[in-house]
Amino acid sequence: MEKDALVWQTPALAVTAQAFLLTIGLDPDTARFARGIASVLGVVVAYMTCQLMAKHRYLRRLDEWKLRELEGDSRLSGLSTHAYGDAADEYAGATRLTKSKSYAVWQTGLVLIGLAHLLVLTLTVVWPAGLTGD
Repeated sequence: MEKDALVWQTPALAVTAQAFLLTIGLDPDTARFARGIASVLGVVVAYMTCQLMAKHRYLRRLDEWKLRELEGDSRLSGLSTHAYGDAADEYAGATRLTKSKSYAVWQTGLVLIGLAHLLVLTLTVVWPAGLTGD
């Protein structure tokens, strides 16, 4: 399997796990203790996913830096893989959506999901009736 595909499996699996944990946390028939555990796990999974994605990005940037260093090597002159820019964006028909940084979008989304878990946890502890609909 290609390396990029493996990198993007992380957020996909994390969102699936988050949906499962939120289903448990928001189910009115779930016991308070189980709701609390699901919420804590949701926060932990959100943090772990953000950290892993940050690490993937860091390592990719290190690879990119080394590649640029190699491109600057006089023995490899004329070999460049980073010749993209605004012209490539215009050619490809880039839009505001495609110009958005996927990393930032995913990190923001995962933080919001983590905050949703914290809200469920807070309601579980402070106002349990708020989650049961009673």
